[in-house]
Amino acid sequence: MTESISIELARRDSMWNRLLSENDPNNVEPGALHQLRFFSGQAGIYRDATTTQSYTEDKAGIAVSILHTGRHYPDEVSENEIIYHYPVTDRHSSFDKNEIQSAKNAAILNLPIFVISEVGKLRKVQLGKVVSWDDLAKNFLIELNPLDFSTQPNEVDHLDDIPFNPTVPRAPSRTITVSNRAGQPRFKFNVIKRYGPCCAVCAMQALPLLQAAHIIPKKSNGSDDPRNGLVLCGNHHLAYDSGMFSIDPSTTEIHISTKTTMQNIQITRSDLTHLPKLPHNEALKRHWRQWLAAEKERK
Repeated sequence: MTESISIELARRDSMWNRLLSENDPNNVEPGALHQLRFFSGQAGIYRDATTTQSYTEDKAGIAVSILHTGRHYPDEVSENEIIYHYPVTDRHSSFDKNEIQSAKNAAILNLPIFVISEVGKLRKVQLGKVVSWDDLAKNFLIELNPLDFSTQPNEVDHLDDIPFNPTVPRAPSRTITVSNRAGQPRFKFNVIKRYGPCCAVCAMQALPLLQAAHIIPKKSNGSDDPRNGLVLCGNHHLAYDSGMFSIDPSTTEIHISTKTTMQNIQITRSDLTHLPKLPHNEALKRHWRQWLAAEKERK
């Protein structure tokens, strides 16, 4: 770590410690955050350019905080992480570009950011780490209150070199919802980054309507490895989980249940060969075997 980055880390530690000593981080007046330089104005990503711009060669600086309004889709936020969308504003394009790059710089330089949420007229502040980003989907994955800031950004590009675990032991049973299920935003982010922001079996590309489907379902202890996932629109996610179609692991050809047709459920792809990467063959095999057995019972 260079001397300038060490100085910036010390500054952020000082800001955080002062906030804790003078305020309840769960209920802070916006004016106090302005005074402590946690953010300024209504910027979604605040980079404090006068202080951090000189620390990076690209002159974008380093993100200090993000404003999380809470207007996220249920599977994009949990107690541990959020998917944060790139800013798209009517300002000059350089503003959005520099803010996006400054958040990437925070990840590359292993610097914490402050995640500021709206709580009525007050604000809640948490420590955050930018874990990864996806320029196609225009999203960041941000971990909340992480235990370790030393890890480099999470990348799924070389995932195929790592052993695949199709299933994991289930956590103790308790009532949870998708909106707070640990790991759900990370799974969605990694699946969309691996396969692209488009339904795998139709042409749907509207990001708010895309979901991350488990091939081996969670109820069968399916893992959150993105190789055990597919990007599906909401309708086809429901159809897949209902057994209306499956995928032949030897050819990636999409097979439809005898109880319906391609046209009825609006599947427009014949196989998965259009994807930039494929799911793990073991995941496809397990779903395929179970689906064939269920199809025999339905006949």
